[in-house]
Amino acid sequence: MRAKVLEHAGEYANDTEAGASEIRRAAASFRSTTAIGGDELALKLISELPDVALDQLGAIIKQCLANLSMPHQTLLSRMCLLGKKLGGSRTIAILASLYRIIMKVLGGHVREWDLATGHAYDSALAGCSSLQAAVPRALKVENGIASGLNVWHLLWDMEKFYDTVSLPILAEELTKRGYPPELLTLGLLAHAAPRILKVGKCHSATVADTGNSMLAGCLQSVSFARGLLWELIDKLLY
Repeated sequence: MRAKVLEHAGEYANDTEAGASEIRRAAASFRSTTAIGGDELALKLISELPDVALDQLGAIIKQCLANLSMPHQTLLSRMCLLGKKLGGSRTIAILASLYRIIMKVLGGHVREWDLATGHAYDSALAGCSSLQAAVPRALKVENGIASGLNVWHLLWDMEKFYDTVSLPILAEELTKRGYPPELLTLGLLAHAAPRILKVGKCHSATVADTGNSMLAGCLQSVSFARGLLWELIDKLLY
């Protein structure tokens, strides 16, 4: 896929705004308490760099886009444990700061795809909320009961969904949906990169084979899931 997209990647890089102001805005949008990845680049400090340094960083970002590759030292995800309300834990990825800044700078392209591709029923789109999704359901339930009907409310959940995603199938489905191929290529590099598990102050050995799992914590992950499930949900509607 990278070989196919690489032919036009230079044009995409040239058209991308990655100057000092764009990078500073992207880095400053992260909270000061945001954990940093294995490249140990503090996002807050990046936002405070002078323009000349940020312009140089912008040139590196354009290189990443033109070559559809990332520096090797950024291709490592630090997996941290988060507790669940009902017990147990799940992992969330702390990706390299450079990758996260690139995704912030290019986030508008992802949002455009979301709005153009997302279904009207998709309550995870930008501007939607859980309340907006719940109110129409509650109204249907009340109308049904007022009409003397029996009402069933069915809620589905997928256990360990992100942990069972095949990256080749993900790439195929997103390509069919017209997902920006440059962002998809860089995203798949990050999702397929080696990982280490962090518990407290301890780190595991490196896990290199990660081709059957998607990262929670990547700015593209929700859109990846949307494209992967689009056809399935579209058919279930009918």
